[in-house]
Amino acid sequence: MRKLFGKCRCTAGETLTAREESGQAVVEFALAFPLLLLILCGILDFGWIYMNQYRIEYAAFTGARYAGIHAPDSDDDEALELAVASCVEENLPSVGDGTVAVTIDGAGKEVTITVDYPVPTLTFVAGTIFGQTYPAHAEKTTGF
Repeated sequence: MRKLFGKCRCTAGETLTAREESGQAVVEFALAFPLLLLILCGILDFGWIYMNQYRIEYAAFTGARYAGIHAPDSDDDEALELAVASCVEENLPSVGDGTVAVTIDGAGKEVTITVDYPVPTLTFVAGTIFGQTYPAHAEKTTGF
């Protein structure tokens, strides 16, 4: 009977041989690897999105700073809008096509810079949450 079914299970006090445990590590790895891969992809995606959101905020900040410095000396609102938009676009990341809107309120002496920028996702993790792109948005206002 023993020859028919192979070795019997261990009873108290007996230990399993290395041959009987040979596939355990592979099975544990196969169960843990997808979860580790999911966590790694999530870290990459959210780090990528955070970095690009920061760069978009910084681009809007540099445009507001430029407007705050140069607006009092400028009498031409259109030229100032173009200069501020150019300053913002120089600092935007080159991963997508964004829109930059510069609004000058002459009565209130305020310049508002609005940047909308689609940041493409890198992996499927953020892609399942946000879609193919994350809609990053930044708005800064400065007075002069």
